[in-house]
Amino acid sequence: MAAWLDETAPGGYLKKLEQAFFSSQLNDLHGLIVAASFCGWSCWPEQVLRLGRHAGAVDVVCALPQLPLASGSVQVLLLPHGLELCGQRRELLLECFRVLAPYGRLVFSGFNPYSLWRLGLPEKDLGLRRNALPLPQVRKLLDETGFRPELGRFMAYVPPFAGERALRRWQFMELAGNRWWPAGAAAYGLVAVKTVYPLTPLAEKSGRRREEEALSLLPGNCRQG
Repeated sequence: MAAWLDETAPGGYLKKLEQAFFSSQLNDLHGLIVAASFCGWSCWPEQVLRLGRHAGAVDVVCALPQLPLASGSVQVLLLPHGLELCGQRRELLLECFRVLAPYGRLVFSGFNPYSLWRLGLPEKDLGLRRNALPLPQVRKLLDETGFRPELGRFMAYVPPFAGERALRRWQFMELAGNRWWPAGAAAYGLVAVKTVYPLTPLAEKSGRRREEEALSLLPGNCRQG
């Protein structure tokens, strides 16, 4: 996938749009920012800790989907095309939930299986989208693993023609598609928040009163008239 993103016109076009989406989520952030890449994507800002399976393009080599990070230590986790490139999707999301701090954000992207690109991409490139998940299935996975979707964006409405000149000619479709047919985009970006529900203990006085009321209802404590 890294070669397709870097060496083809549609891939390079989509990569720029996804880069802009990820960058928009990194403004004015503090804490540890981590990028876990299954697709060899190495173009991250300097403050991002890069995790991956291949040495050279990453800072830490690891066996994804396991993340060699302490629980609750990450503020933002970036995951380009992680759900479609990882065969252990649920395990990956559970690992993301573990390492994120409470209310930390998971920022990820993926192919839209219902986009117009399925009509124009060559057969050899369609394999990149074979494991793409429909958004309802993505939302269900997020809900099952403790994440709450916060923000979403569709990207890339232009037809996947081979040449850069053709891509520029169809640039008007970005605005038109976003307004009239957002579900026809080639890819999506999502931001999900790690939700944590605090337990609020009962006040001591209130709890004691409830115990006394419960005891008063026992048969041995009933008054006889």
